[in-house]
Amino acid sequence: MKRINLSLELGTGIEKLGLTTVKTDPVRLNQIVTNLLSNAIRFTAMSGIRRITLKYDVSFDPPVNDACVMPGQPKLPKQILDDQPIYLYFAVTDTGPGMTESELEMLFQRFSQVSLKTHTIFGGSGLGLFVCRLGGKIDVTSQKGKGSTFRFFIEAKTCQVPPKEIEINKESKELSKKSALMKSKKKDIFQFDGKKPHVLIVEDNLINQTVLARQLRHCNITCDVASNGLEALEKIRLVSSVDVPHVQPFDCVLMDLEMPVMDGLTALDHIREEEAAGKLKKNLVIALTGNARQGQIDEAKARGMDEVIIKPYRLDDLLQKVEEMMKIRVSEASNPTSPNLNH
Repeated sequence: MKRINLSLELGTGIEKLGLTTVKTDPVRLNQIVTNLLSNAIRFTAMSGIRRITLKYDVSFDPPVNDACVMPGQPKLPKQILDDQPIYLYFAVTDTGPGMTESELEMLFQRFSQVSLKTHTIFGGSGLGLFVCRLGGKIDVTSQKGKGSTFRFFIEAKTCQVPPKEIEINKESKELSKKSALMKSKKKDIFQFDGKKPHVLIVEDNLINQTVLARQLRHCNITCDVASNGLEALEKIRLVSSVDVPHVQPFDCVLMDLEMPVMDGLTALDHIREEEAAGKLKKNLVIALTGNARQGQIDEAKARGMDEVIIKPYRLDDLLQKVEEMMKIRVSEASNPTSPNLNH
């Protein structure tokens, strides 16, 4: 991928209102922003001009008629109390290929594929649902051949932190840094008891995919990546087919569930079917998902997922779980009468 000019623009409300902390759901907000940036990167990577701008502003004034833009300059109220409604405004602008009117109409339907040309690039990620849960709305303006701007706002609450508490937090952070430094000297990264795994990361969010791949490589773990279930299935077939004996298979597949082209559970169905038919060797597949509902977790395991890990997660916890599941696999292979790992 060629270099992309990525910039952050902070609006006047950030400094004018002087707010350093607000109350909101940071996990969902992070998912929204990273999804928008990831899609912008995918589209812009194909363009002659590669530029992405993330704009962020804050105001006590709600949007007018549910528009996703801030209504004029932010005004400072006479008094700021705890738990006052406050609105966060975001916009991600790219110089990608843009979209037609028909593509725009389909854009925020969950899992819809915008067009045959773009369905492998832009994944349905339920962004509208996430934004609505945060008391906001998302929209997009786009011009074919020029680029797109995705705008959204969410409603948050003010959080007045007393000066003494700020100082305590600073001291606490310094102590945490020192503690983390001491721990890192004792143990830089998670250490596998046995061999380190060769991992396939299946993730349509390019930012999440890149970050996890870099983290694993930093731990001297080899990995490959796929952006959807179909791509993952093709890569697994190349290295796990029973008639391909001299290729290193994946010791673990880390599979996102919601992806374009082919979702994680559909890919898993194909993997398990081909294993049962004797076409593929056994694969260890662990789901990585931001959906923590027990029903979805149970369904994933019932379909044959070996384990489900909820995002966000600590890297050490992820690697520990991978090692644990790999040991179970080895135990199963040496003791065929033991219960099957797949449910």
